[in-house]
Amino acid sequence: MVSLYPPLRLSKMMLPLLVIMSEPTPASCALINTVVGILYLLLSDLGPEPVESPGPLHIIGAGLPRTGTSSLNAALRVLGYNSYHQAEIMKDRGLHASKWVDVGAGRTSPEEMFHFLSQYGYNATLDYPVVEYYDVALRLYPDAKVIMTVRDDPQRWEKSWNTLISSTAFLWEHSPTLTYPNPIRLLVPQKWQQMRELRCSYGVRSFGLQPCEMLNAYRSKPDGWLAELYKKHTTSVREKVPPERLLEFNVKDGWEPLCDFLGVPIPDIPFPNVNDSSVFVQLRKAWLLIVYTWIPLSAAVCWIAWCLLQRIIELMMSLSTIEKKQKKKKKKTV
Repeated sequence: MVSLYPPLRLSKMMLPLLVIMSEPTPASCALINTVVGILYLLLSDLGPEPVESPGPLHIIGAGLPRTGTSSLNAALRVLGYNSYHQAEIMKDRGLHASKWVDVGAGRTSPEEMFHFLSQYGYNATLDYPVVEYYDVALRLYPDAKVIMTVRDDPQRWEKSWNTLISSTAFLWEHSPTLTYPNPIRLLVPQKWQQMRELRCSYGVRSFGLQPCEMLNAYRSKPDGWLAELYKKHTTSVREKVPPERLLEFNVKDGWEPLCDFLGVPIPDIPFPNVNDSSVFVQLRKAWLLIVYTWIPLSAAVCWIAWCLLQRIIELMMSLSTIEKKQKKKKKKTV
């Protein structure tokens, strides 16, 4: 269970904000940038637009989350691919999230969803929820290459997944309470509900789990339960994908095996390193800063607005009084 700050410690949460405003440092500026980025993803209506000439998938990502998919996503974009990662779902108007929910509920077929993605110009897919249907993509796109990102061992993946849930996902999912005034359901209730339904579908098709089991029920499972799921997934991919179409890729190996497999030149820049543990720490700090400051900041804005309104009313009344006095003077002189 994630430790949450009670209301009595609200002042301690406000103190870093005051320090940031008075004495900005590189670390505090990075934290504010993260806060702004989170709010942008939550509130923005910007999203991808359909392309005029949709094409097939060239790369099918078969790696589970927390296996380096974000780093691979950044690397593929450097190589010129338009890759579809879970982060893309957060950027749109809710269209992609709702469609994936429909796929999970059986209202839309996976084939229709892959056709939908191609209309938006994506030619590579990674991470959840697409990895749940990698076998469908394998059949639809026989010329596509498959990349399965892997960790050093299953236990490391289990630990990384636990970190993901405790650091970010649980904080996002938690309902608002007096001790944890989570604003997400107030700011974007529809997107919150869609993302929750989408997250709860993870592992349902691929592992036969109950909805939300991979997010919540694993806490009651014995150690090694998630590691066994990881082993089950990697074994299944090796059995279903022909060896000549499959690359088992550890992002620690860098550009060479990836570029050799894709038949492209090696870029003259370092291989991207995204979503390391420090990023999760930063995300946690940023989200907690939002959670525990939005109420006092909103109250401060309302107070300032009220003070300005009172001042405007006073000025209008003063002007009205002056105008009445001037009219009286004019009458007397007449």
